[in-house]
This record gives sequence, C-alpha cells and structure tokens, in this order.
Amino acid sequence: MALMTLEAVSGTVLRVHASGPEAEAALNELEALVARKFDIPDEQ
Repeated sequence: MALMTLEAVSGTVLRVHASGPEAEAALNELEALVARKFDIPDEQ
C-alpha cells in the first residue's frame, strides 16, 4: 500500500531494494506490475 502513495509522476526514477529469501521474486513481480501500469485500465 505504501508504494501506491509515492505520488511519483510519470518518468520518475525509483530505486527499490529488497532482502530475504524471496527478494528476487518480489522485485520481479513489482517490475511486472509497473510494466502493466498497475493493472489500471487506460482511459478512453
């Protein structure tokens, strides 16, 4: 939830770090979510 409240505008560069046994998987999933634009439908 905290990630959704960053209020970063388009083009903002974010650096994210994770640690722990599932860190790589978590970062990969986060990257995929951002690439999908947080699953928010495009406005028509």
